[in-house]
Amino acid sequence: MTGVTKAGNEKLAAVDKIGEDVIFDWFAEGMTLKTALSKLDIGYKLWGRWLRQSPGREDRFNEARMIAGDLYAGEAVEIAKATSPETVQADRLTVDTFKWYAGKLNDNYDTRRQDVSVNISLNDLHAQAAELLANTIEGEAKDVE
Repeated sequence: MTGVTKAGNEKLAAVDKIGEDVIFDWFAEGMTLKTALSKLDIGYKLWGRWLRQSPGREDRFNEARMIAGDLYAGEAVEIAKATSPETVQADRLTVDTFKWYAGKLNDNYDTRRQDVSVNISLNDLHAQAAELLANTIEGEAKDVE
């Protein structure tokens, strides 16, 4: 592989030996990338190379992260349901952190998403209609008996 040292190739071979199924299960079960890379003894650059080595691998990784998002969102709900007056502050921090992380892993849980909204001002519409009518009607109005 071009641009990868012998040691890097050996590390990638070791990652291949562990296998995609095992590695992606780690992520689906909520393991962070930092923890996984430490466990695999590789850095971000080799991780990126490994992901791009095999067709469909990045898609499987993203699917595993989406599943982990479901896991973290569910954990946030469980913690919120079990909170007590004594633990409410700590639980709120944990729930907020889990919600944030769930949103990073799975866009369905991103609470920062903006919904599209449309505001219509009747005054603006009235002014636009009056302007259109003023430009299209020429002359004076006559009384009809």
